[in-house]
Parts: sequence; structure tokens; C-alpha cells
Amino acid sequence: MPNATLPVLVEVTETESGFETALASETMVKRSDVSVDVLKENLGTEVTSLLEVLESLSESREWGLEEVEIGVSISAEGGVSFIGTASMRAGSALRLRFRKR
Repeated sequence: MPNATLPVLVEVTETESGFETALASETMVKRSDVSVDVLKENLGTEVTSLLEVLESLSESREWGLEEVEIGVSISAEGGVSFIGTASMRAGSALRLRFRKR
């Protein structure tokens, strides 16, 4: 499916110069069509790296890691970020759950 897109809602904030993506109290949400190919590449790269970390954790302990849930934020351009302690309100909309096979 060439040029396929997925609609993604992203937070934006109004500034003096217009709208720009940011964490702020005056946030708005807009729809952005994200390229499926870009999202596939970016999410695949980040998940592969995360799985390497998780596998090393479960190998180094007597008690194995059974399940991990990670929040993910997707930017208007298809960028992927895992959500840490400075999470955005809308960022928790997508969660990836990994379970050891």
C-alpha cells in the first residue's frame, strides 16, 4: 500500500508566533497523518533496542521478567519516543506490552 498513512492526534500549544509542539498548560490537539513506512521504521528501531535491554535484564536475574508495559508517544512526523517521568497527557494513549514467551 504505497503512501499509506495513519491519523495521529498530537498536542500543540499556541505561542506568539503560531503553533508549535510543546509541553504546556495551554495545549490543543490536532490530527496529523503519519506515514506508515516512517512509523514502521521508527517504531521497529526503537522496539528492537528496547527488547535488547529487556532481554539482558531477564538473563541477569534469578527471577525472570515476565511482562513490561511501555508508554509510547508518536510525533506528527512519525517520530517515536518512550514515555519517561516527564510524560505528556496524550502520550499514554499508545502502550506496548511485552510478555516473555
